[in-house]
Amino acid sequence: MNQAPSWERGILWVAGLGLFLSTLDTGVINIALPTLQSVWKSSVPQVTWTVIVYAMSLTATMMLWGRWADRIGRVRIFLWGLLFFGLSSALCGASSSLAMLIAARAVQGLGAAMVQATAASLVTTTIAPERRSVSLGALAVFQGMGPIAGPSVGGLILSVLCWRWLFWINLPIIAVTWFYGYRLRHRVPRTLGTHSLDVTGNAWLAFTVLTVLLAIGGNVNPDMRLLWALLAIAGGVLLWRWERTNRTPIIPHILWRNHTFVASLIGIMAVGGATSLGFLIPPFVLERVQHMSPSAAGLVNMAAPLGLILLSRPSGRWIVRVGAMRLSAFGLLVMAISFGALAFLSPRSSALVMAALLFSYGMGAGIFFPSNLSSLLGAAGTDVQSTLGAVQRMGLNLGTAVDTTVGSSFLSLSMVATTSLSVVGVRYAWLYGALTLVVALVQAIRAMAFE
Repeated sequence: MNQAPSWERGILWVAGLGLFLSTLDTGVINIALPTLQSVWKSSVPQVTWTVIVYAMSLTATMMLWGRWADRIGRVRIFLWGLLFFGLSSALCGASSSLAMLIAARAVQGLGAAMVQATAASLVTTTIAPERRSVSLGALAVFQGMGPIAGPSVGGLILSVLCWRWLFWINLPIIAVTWFYGYRLRHRVPRTLGTHSLDVTGNAWLAFTVLTVLLAIGGNVNPDMRLLWALLAIAGGVLLWRWERTNRTPIIPHILWRNHTFVASLIGIMAVGGATSLGFLIPPFVLERVQHMSPSAAGLVNMAAPLGLILLSRPSGRWIVRVGAMRLSAFGLLVMAISFGALAFLSPRSSALVMAALLFSYGMGAGIFFPSNLSSLLGAAGTDVQSTLGAVQRMGLNLGTAVDTTVGSSFLSLSMVATTSLSVVGVRYAWLYGALTLVVALVQAIRAMAFE
């Protein structure tokens, strides 16, 4: 393989750092919630909105920015996203009230959506085809490192600095990334789509995503949950009716008949959800059943991310030889087997056994992510690369949100005193994750039959 020119490596670092920062911020703020609650003298539900509004503005506008980037320029939207993210980070750190912090976090989510929607397309439309798969593997490493590093970085900052530096720490990294990206902007092809922007469809999509997140969110008044669920269903129906007859839909109609695209979308939603279960369940078992310390449980939980990082880059090289969909299917198989084994693992089994199975899951995820991104972005031409990148990120975020809620419901069975129900709740959560992965695996095998 030819040595990549320095500007290609620069594009990869710019896209990777943008993706890393936008995923890092969720983990950073999660660990700081008790501190923020103390600073603002607020309740847990109130301070949790700093997390919720970020996720809502990020997920609800992702497709809009992806489609817009394909129309006016990917690097332009990416750089504007970095600016929004940087300015809102400064405002978050300078907030004089909880309301101001929540508002700034909403703007920060918009910037993160612009960055996440375009990061992968900068790689697929710029880097030479013979080096593209390896670059997607490297991009998956950046994507995986953000959620992992978030809690550690947040805890370190809070131990030596005030909470405001949780946000201000972003500024120098954003500045360097933006200036480097600006210098390389002429290297990104200006292959722009001629399609019009589906404003109505994007509005219905944003409404549906917001109501879904509110319906499944744990911070919502239970009396309002049914209302949000009904509004989400209504929004979904109206979105479907509009997109079915629209000549320029958010996602081109032909893609819904593309088996690779459909299988890749189902796969990323399943893996996004299963990965959230992999972070949610082990601390519960290790701390509640085995009475391990949070720090020790955290070390066990690091096994899956370690496996992901270890195999993401090699997986990019294997795509060329094995094929993206075949590699995705193998990754799904490894993850499903790992979750199935975890389901029948005794809660009192050695933490090392759990760590080994989580590491196995992480290796499956490391195999899956680059190949999934390659399959999904390869389902259509260069004129919709940012749209497809946004689809991938939105599918990942929605899968995470849904399965976090489902997993929490299963674990609620384990909050009772009896040991049998404790085992049942944990087992059902693992089996649910394994089942979603099997469904995605079946779709991947079906797509391979049509290749």
